[in-house]
Amino acid sequence: NYSSGKQGIAFARAAKDLGATVHIIAANVNNSLLLGLEHEIVESTAELEIALNSRLDSFDLLVMAAAVADYRPSKSSDSKIKRAEQGESIQLDLVANTDILKMVTEKLKARSNSALVIGFAAETSEDLVKLAQTKLVSKGCDFIVANDISLGDVFNSDTNSIVLVSSDGNSSFSGSKYDIAKSVLNHVSSNVVRTPKGDTK
Repeated sequence: NYSSGKQGIAFARAAKDLGATVHIIAANVNNSLLLGLEHEIVESTAELEIALNSRLDSFDLLVMAAAVADYRPSKSSDSKIKRAEQGESIQLDLVANTDILKMVTEKLKARSNSALVIGFAAETSEDLVKLAQTKLVSKGCDFIVANDISLGDVFNSDTNSIVLVSSDGNSSFSGSKYDIAKSVLNHVSSNVVRTPKGDTK
């Protein structure tokens, strides 16, 4: 999709302002949005997977706002694919990318002190909450930030309207992307109980 990365970066800034140590793994964003934030840039799903795996033991909360493609071309070309050679139509074979959110969540839950995971669901269906609840379970997330992108006005905007979905219920937030991020983080913090071992429940 046409995600600008603004909502994810807003989460990073809000978390930093709340006292967290923050590291962003970003792709296809305006670098000016990252000023003042510790970050690294990746250019593919494979690079994102490597970057996340290298940090699996270093964080307590993962905000997975990246709009990762489900598929990628099975082959790439370093040169232009010419019409004179291929004709008026061409068949493009796609292969599935790794389900990074599910993969990382499973690894985090296996840690001795599991981390919280906030996933994202950008949907074009009226069944926004139902789809987010399904994703919550299938991906193993603790929370899902769900928003309706059917009108396309969310992308590159500084405002948003989301539903935060968890096993305990749903909460709605609207406003600037920064204010939404801060409200969600405060909500998550106030609704998560840590055991003496450091696990969450």
